[in-house]
Amino acid sequence: MKFRNRIFLMTLIIISALAFTACSTDNNEKGTDQEVETQDKKQEDKIENVEMKEAGEKSMMTIKGQASVEAKPSIAYLNIGVVSKSDNIKTAQDENNKNIDQLRKILIENGIEEGDISTSSFYIDTNYDQETYTKIVGYTVNHNLNIKVNDIDRAGEIMDLATKNGANRSNNIRFGISDQEREDLYQEALAKAAEKAGIKASRLAESMGIKIRGPVEVIEGSKNYLPGMESEYGLYMDLEGQAKMDTSFNPGDISINATVTLVYVY
Repeated sequence: MKFRNRIFLMTLIIISALAFTACSTDNNEKGTDQEVETQDKKQEDKIENVEMKEAGEKSMMTIKGQASVEAKPSIAYLNIGVVSKSDNIKTAQDENNKNIDQLRKILIENGIEEGDISTSSFYIDTNYDQETYTKIVGYTVNHNLNIKVNDIDRAGEIMDLATKNGANRSNNIRFGISDQEREDLYQEALAKAAEKAGIKASRLAESMGIKIRGPVEVIEGSKNYLPGMESEYGLYMDLEGQAKMDTSFNPGDISINATVTLVYVY
């Protein structure tokens, strides 16, 4: 009986040991599989991050091109005035108004459009004695006009006409072009600036041994318009307007500038 009990006990121990070994092996295999899956997952994440980083990085080349176009001015802008003095303010005003009206009439009769004549400034100065500067001795009325001369070749003629018909002060003269001429010239300068930037980018890429793609962005710079001449022409003639002259001008060229920035990737 004792012998049978021992055999039964040994059998039970062997079965338990085998079961424990099988369980441990299964757990180890599961752990190993989990570790492999975790390592694979980390490796996949690492590769994905690298690809995203590479896809997000761009090498960029920014090139600026500048160009200018010059042209002869076609329009003259005169700024002339009528100055009237009197010891009576109303008398000075009346005389000034009379001369301004006469000047406007003569200019219109000689081909200047009414809309091309406008007041640039009007003011009245009080004149004091030169000793004490406390006593009022008179008044000076100043009325200045802007006159647009669409035919630049007539600028001198119109200036002389004005001085013979009431104008006794010339403040300045400048030259320009029409809005349409300015826009056409700017577009021409813009195209040249873009072409220069493209050529510069190609040559730079060739010298660096890289291939560029684009442009992926085009940035237009601000417009730059330089008038041909803007000068203080200062006649400051006597109030009787006795100046006799044959005025002529030699304006410089007008410069229209443009800037374009091109962006490439490589």
